[in-house]
Amino acid sequence: MLTFTNAFQDKAEYIAIPELDPKGDVQLSLGPIDKRIQERSTGHFTSALVFINFPGIVNEKTPQVVASELTAGDKASNWFKKQSFGRMSMEFVTPVAEWRTMSKQPGEYHSRTSEAHRDLIQEALNLFPETNFTKYDYVIVVPANQQDFKMGTACYSEYLDYKDGIQTKHGSINLGVSMGTSHFTPLSYYTLIHELGHCLSLPDTYDTSIRDLSHRAVAGAWDLMCDVGSGVNFLGFHRQHLGWIPDDRKHYMKNETALEAVLTPYSESEGLSMIAIPLNDTENPSKVFVIELALPIREAGKELHDGQNYGEGILIYSVDATLGSGRRPLVVYPKSTKYSEVYSYTYEAPFLVGDSFEHNDAPMKVEVIGKEGKNYKIRITKK
Repeated sequence: MLTFTNAFQDKAEYIAIPELDPKGDVQLSLGPIDKRIQERSTGHFTSALVFINFPGIVNEKTPQVVASELTAGDKASNWFKKQSFGRMSMEFVTPVAEWRTMSKQPGEYHSRTSEAHRDLIQEALNLFPETNFTKYDYVIVVPANQQDFKMGTACYSEYLDYKDGIQTKHGSINLGVSMGTSHFTPLSYYTLIHELGHCLSLPDTYDTSIRDLSHRAVAGAWDLMCDVGSGVNFLGFHRQHLGWIPDDRKHYMKNETALEAVLTPYSESEGLSMIAIPLNDTENPSKVFVIELALPIREAGKELHDGQNYGEGILIYSVDATLGSGRRPLVVYPKSTKYSEVYSYTYEAPFLVGDSFEHNDAPMKVEVIGKEGKNYKIRITKK
């Protein structure tokens, strides 16, 4: 369904958004998925939950209860189905519903280095020799509750053929997550999804060089890979990167010098939802600007409900495949950088009817010229 009308040329055709060229070997880039680590991002996936205890710690909850708390029942699974337009499903399973005890106290484990993180997951899996973890796409290590944890929540990923990786008697494990606590809130599943996003090859879009919480201002709550406190969704380009967005929902502005388009929400069953504009080589770009409708963000500490969330207008951001995780691979260009104690950073990023966007870094001008129900009409003019 063609949902843009080119007001400046006689003909406009859908053009697929190409994979971005990282111009080298960049770890966790928004370029092509690294098949050495993750072979696919569509289809059915399973995550095995592993429950570990520590000497002297008494568990008040069963693994089954903790598993339900972590995944919020079926909310985590439903999230993947909805975000992927049904192209991916995630099943969480508990191969052994038992707490098994590690050799040291929790403060002696951490995930600050890849070696320490590998050793943590390796010891945890060694406690379950009867389980063939190679049957699962991911393993998720869930520790017994402890108030003073230093373990940290993190994703573990290594090359499929990494010789010094996690080994079990059934084979090697290259993708997993460790949770920093089992004291979960009803919103903890967003943290789990963020870490599984790394397993799927998505980078952190916050800035790791900034030491205070303003590191989240890069993409703000618009991106769950930036802010798990208020974020709800993967941005459109993440879904494009994972092969989730149907072809007729996106367009690459390769040939047009200008166009007018009607953008529809991703939640609708059809309609154009994303436009990408190359910054450099149109045939083999490494950086693009993306225009889409702002997705809802939630009030910090609360679940998202219809009519009780912030998010309206046109969102504009850049994607640079030459930059890896934590180095600003995705940057939202906000209408306002205003901070909200409720909705976090860049919550006034979207552009509304009558607004226009121009920036020295951007290869185009964007004007928001109308609204039709939930849809927005925009005009894009290349510089």
